[in-house]
Amino acid sequence: MVGRRRPAAACVPVNDDVRRPIAASRLRVLVIHPAMAPYRTDLFNDLAARADLRVLFVRAVPPYDPNLRREDLAKDLLCDWSVLADRSRYPVQTLPFRLRREVAEFRPDVIVTHEFGTASALSTLTPIVGRDVGRIVWTSRSRQQFETLSTTRRLAVRAVAPRADALLAYSAAARAGLAAIAAIPEQGIFLCANHQNSARLRDLAASTRESVLEACRRRGLASRPLITTIGRLVEIKDIATTIRGFAAARHTLRDAVLVIVGEGPLRSALERLVLELEMSGKVVFLGHLPVAEVQGWLSLSSVNVLASLVEPYGAVVAEGLAHGVPCICSAAAGAALLINSSARGVVVRPADVEAMATALRSRAAGLESVGNLAATHRDDLRPATLADDVAGFMAAVEHAVASRSSRVGLKTPRARHQRA
Repeated sequence: MVGRRRPAAACVPVNDDVRRPIAASRLRVLVIHPAMAPYRTDLFNDLAARADLRVLFVRAVPPYDPNLRREDLAKDLLCDWSVLADRSRYPVQTLPFRLRREVAEFRPDVIVTHEFGTASALSTLTPIVGRDVGRIVWTSRSRQQFETLSTTRRLAVRAVAPRADALLAYSAAARAGLAAIAAIPEQGIFLCANHQNSARLRDLAASTRESVLEACRRRGLASRPLITTIGRLVEIKDIATTIRGFAAARHTLRDAVLVIVGEGPLRSALERLVLELEMSGKVVFLGHLPVAEVQGWLSLSSVNVLASLVEPYGAVVAEGLAHGVPCICSAAAGAALLINSSARGVVVRPADVEAMATALRSRAAGLESVGNLAATHRDDLRPATLADDVAGFMAAVEHAVASRSSRVGLKTPRARHQRA
């Protein structure tokens, strides 16, 4: 599969395999994204209802998680998209040529690039894109990551950011960090985070509810509360702090079980840690699971934990809140801003076992068994939603179009298309 097309009466060619609709009344937005990502599906699909959206993924699958499969990521992606790596063994090297072609054939009003690397440099520092195309740079870095940028990366941000017509960040804290490094006003930085459609997440959970309940019965978990942590078993996720904190709080947490969903190179070491702490039977490793099953386990949990040492956002925090599950969230995660009340959870210092144990103890009164939660409706706890992300993205697009039009003297955003 090279890409996907949407049905339409009138289409123009975009590449050799995909033909896409043209709607003259809508803005054309070209997004250059590093790879498909499950947390982007709902956003891209919703944006396609608001604009003529085309997404060019540099690679199909993110390199950080070998468990992700292209077919799973692609099946629900309804917007117009293609993958640069399908045409080249060296996609980054050929990006300038493909970018020139995309601009010539798709004729976007705005081009959105990710971070301050190759694609963003090409769009803002070279003539490839054209004078009359708005430029947006979209960053997923957290405030903490901006504060710890290397000198080289700081120079890249300072070179690229002021030349963009608008920027997108995950949070207000990240916006402030970006503005400080780039020495630009915050007014041109809009917010678009990692929220997904709660109805879709709940439907996924419902589709696997019976199989997850059966798995709980087989493991003797149906009458016990679950504390869940979801993520790759790698150092940066710091699952060890969650295990140690859970062990320290075990007597307060009664018969709760820590469920670890994910796979990675540290699994053997973490299993040994569980044995050393004499927590066998209290900690369950489920390994990598399909997305729907992950949502099923999450929806039956009393508490969700994200203990990462570094985390640009942490989509799983918002996913849990969408199911009504409070989160113990590392302060290093961008999504910590979502935990703004005790009902939504607790924010803890990263790598602090005692803080983790204290946070777990504070949730003891709210622990419910799997069986009880299966029969209970819990409201969405998120303070922000996918609709907020869509609004922030489109506000950035409109700002970029207006800004670029004023720079090059176009009277309307569609003037160049009318000329053509």
